[in-house]
Amino acid sequence: GRVDKYAIVMIDLDNFKRVNDTLGHQFGDKVLIETANIIRDRLYQQDIIARYGGEEIILYIDCMNDTEGVYERIDKIRKAVSENFVLKEGIVRNVTASFGVGFYPYDGETLEEVINCADKYLYNAKHAGKNK
Repeated sequence: GRVDKYAIVMIDLDNFKRVNDTLGHQFGDKVLIETANIIRDRLYQQDIIARYGGEEIILYIDCMNDTEGVYERIDKIRKAVSENFVLKEGIVRNVTASFGVGFYPYDGETLEEVINCADKYLYNAKHAGKNK
């Protein structure tokens, strides 16, 4: 049978440790949930969202041959996340996230390889200035 092309998107909230350290873990969890909801609201029915470790979120996006469309969708998600402000006791925090994308079968022959590739791109994005 035919194997679909798909994208794995790794998302990491920028400076999340600082949010936890300065505003508390309960508040950090609230930020994570709110951010996940913003992302989920912009996904299609066949897409999958899950928590992947501490402040990382992973997406499975069925993309057929439309890699450009995936990047456009991710950019819309990135903008929506960065426009979200969280408040606690008068403190306003702007949330941003960094993204890494791996495509099957271009970036790996197995799901694990594609995840590792997306993770590597995420690492590069974080070290290139975040919110990318």
